[in-house]
Amino acid sequence: MEIIIQDVKLGPVFDAIDLGNPGQPLRVECDTIDWLSCHATGRTEHVPRVFVRSVYPDAESSPLLAMGSGQVTHHTPIEERRVGYYVTGTVSLPHLGNRTYEEDRLAEPSQCAWPDLDDKIDTATYLRSTSDVVALMVLVRLRKIFEAATADDEYSEMNLPERHEIAAILGETGVW
Repeated sequence: MEIIIQDVKLGPVFDAIDLGNPGQPLRVECDTIDWLSCHATGRTEHVPRVFVRSVYPDAESSPLLAMGSGQVTHHTPIEERRVGYYVTGTVSLPHLGNRTYEEDRLAEPSQCAWPDLDDKIDTATYLRSTSDVVALMVLVRLRKIFEAATADDEYSEMNLPERHEIAAILGETGVW
């Protein structure tokens, strides 16, 4: 399982938790190589960033990059979301989750109502056998908030001399 911790000074910190050894203590490792090869590239201006991406998975869960992929934002229409994700429960809007794809087939949004994932994947190492659509939607929104916080901190650090000048003019003292 991968997790992202938003550090005040560092921005997003990427960690991996090995869930594969039942009965063993969980192992948490800072993951810089795998995460940064995706989250700190030209698309992120080489600054580590959080983003949510949809890919079209094949039957082996490998992305079919020829079909395209895209970042999901809060502006992305619901019917274009959830590609590569499991969605459980009653879903009234069509989406692209809960399926695999083949390169020569058109991806059409549909309503795929699964009560749980028990017969789809081994859910023994997960907290629940269901997905959480609300959590996915919150993640998409939080990504933008985290990005803004990181950008603001980077901007503030770049303008440190100006902050001293403004503080001096205003008669403020403090640690900058």
